[in-house]
Amino acid sequence: SAAMPTLLTSSSMMSTMQRIRPLLQLRHLSSERYSYWRGFLDRLATEANALTTESSASGKQATTADSYLLPESRDLARKARPMQNGGLLPRLKDPRHEAPVVMPPYQPIDDWHPKQALFGQNDYIDILGEGEVTPKDLYVGPNYTRLSRGSEFLRNFRRLSVQDEYMKEFMPTRRSIIQLNNYNSLKYRNKRRNNVFPKYREEP
Repeated sequence: SAAMPTLLTSSSMMSTMQRIRPLLQLRHLSSERYSYWRGFLDRLATEANALTTESSASGKQATTADSYLLPESRDLARKARPMQNGGLLPRLKDPRHEAPVVMPPYQPIDDWHPKQALFGQNDYIDILGEGEVTPKDLYVGPNYTRLSRGSEFLRNFRRLSVQDEYMKEFMPTRRSIIQLNNYNSLKYRNKRRNNVFPKYREEP
C-alpha cells in the first residue's frame, strides 16, 4: 500500500484532487483502494476548505475546493428521464383544428361529358407525319452505334473501324485506351469462351 502523500499548499492540493478524482470512477478499482482514495480525497477537501477560509478571512479572494473538482460523468443514455410520467400525451389546442373535418359532397364523374370524353384526342396529330418516317430514322448519335446491339468490346471495335484515322490524329490518348480495353477484353474472351459451340460465339 502506498503511503499518504505529504500535503503542501492549497494549489498542490487542488492539482492532486484533480488527478485523484478520475480514479474513483474506474470499475476495476477494489473496495479497499476506493475507500483509501475516498478518505484521502475527503481529507484534501477539508484542509483545502480550511485554507480557503483563512484566506477569505485575511481579505483574499475566497475559493472553494469543489470549484477545482472535475464534474461527475452523467450517462444520459442509460438514465434517461421521461418528460411525461404517466397519463395520455398532452394535446395542445390549435384554432385551425377546432373545426371538424367535413368531406365534400359526392359527385359522380360523367365519362361521356365532352370535356372528359374528348380529352387528349389531338395529342398525336402530325407528330410522325404520314407514317413514312420510322422511329429508327429519328435516332441521334454516331453512325457506328446505330442499330447495333453488343458489348463494350463490339462497340469499341466498330468505333475503331470507322474512326481509326481520325482518332489517330486528333484523339491519340483515347485511341490507345480503347485499344488497351479491346486487348484485355479479347484476352478474356479467348480464355473464358466455350469453343465447343462456335456458332454461338460473338464475332466483331
